[in-house]
Amino acid sequence: MQISEHSNDDHTPPRALSRGKWLSAVLCSVGFELPGGTPAPSGARHRVLEALGEVLRPEERSNMALLVSELVTNAVRHAGMVDANDVIKVHAAVAPERTRIEVCDSGPGFSPGRPQVRSFEAGGGGLGLVLLDRLSSAWGVAADDDVCVWAEFERPMGAPS
Repeated sequence: MQISEHSNDDHTPPRALSRGKWLSAVLCSVGFELPGGTPAPSGARHRVLEALGEVLRPEERSNMALLVSELVTNAVRHAGMVDANDVIKVHAAVAPERTRIEVCDSGPGFSPGRPQVRSFEAGGGGLGLVLLDRLSSAWGVAADDDVCVWAEFERPMGAPS
């Protein structure tokens, strides 16, 4: 198993949601598969927000929408999940003290290192992992059966529950 992690604190292992090993005090969670292709990011974003939106503050909802969209877009663009026969798996959950996202696909995987902002003028692009790194308290990539990018986000004190 290959794992690359970036963490500001202790966290649970990769694939904790998909394997039922995350926190015991989950307020709300969702897990689903969706077909690859350009509609996938929008579909994933809507399903996650529909399931979890009521227990998240407005800023948390915005961050969740942004990062689910970015991670699923990466699965489509970089992992090659472009056909309706390709499967992207999404798991997300909210606990009193943190939220977690996992996006898994059958692509080739990667070892991200510390994400760097690239020059758009030089043909760079994609701020997805940079945003993920800046907004999350811990994130990483696990590759065994498939590739899973996961992230955790601390919740503000007094967040709705």
